[in-house]
Amino acid sequence: MKRRTWHLWLGAVVLFATVLALYNNWAWATLLNAHLATMRSLISEMSAQDQPYHWFFRASDIGAGILTLAFLPVVWRFTQRNPLGMSWLLPLAYAVIGADSIVDALLPIHCAPSVEAHCSLADGTSLVTQAHLAESTIIGVVAFVAAFMWWRWYRQVNMTVANVSLTFAAVQIAVGVGILVCAWLGLDITGVWQRVYEFSISAWLASIMVISLRAEAPVTVRVRATTKN
Repeated sequence: MKRRTWHLWLGAVVLFATVLALYNNWAWATLLNAHLATMRSLISEMSAQDQPYHWFFRASDIGAGILTLAFLPVVWRFTQRNPLGMSWLLPLAYAVIGADSIVDALLPIHCAPSVEAHCSLADGTSLVTQAHLAESTIIGVVAFVAAFMWWRWYRQVNMTVANVSLTFAAVQIAVGVGILVCAWLGLDITGVWQRVYEFSISAWLASIMVISLRAEAPVTVRVRATTKN
């Protein structure tokens, strides 16, 4: 019996890599906007209205959100295979995170504080920027809660889902502690921590998508002819 054919494995790899590429478009900044220092620049700065190729980074964020939402029906069906109390919250949290990628792109900050001395995101002069900051804070809380929700629901049902969710939650805690410690030490490396966070959330979403999709893949049975003597 062969439970999965090679093309299903290939499809899973391609899907996982595509999700990572879209969410982690910051990796292209070294080519498209090299003056933004990876160590201290925020990912949002790449999409700032006055930055070169901002349209590319916004388009990637929108594409990431669309792809995530496109798999919502698959994720929904996966969560209903072993329905628990209020299990509908799991795909809801997944959908909110995916939709946020689109909202984030539609609410770009107005300038890049890491390279522009006159730029301040907290001056309140741009309502769009303030909305962006509020949205980013809210989704940070949602993502943290979502990771624990998925871990709690699946720790006795699917250890793969539980482990990737718990790992994502642990990374979020580590990133938060790292930012606070670096700020206390006077180290301006917020950009590094933010990129670690973005990679972890994209890896978690991609894992949920791949696991949910593979759960729907038909079982392929290899039939062998038998000969009677």
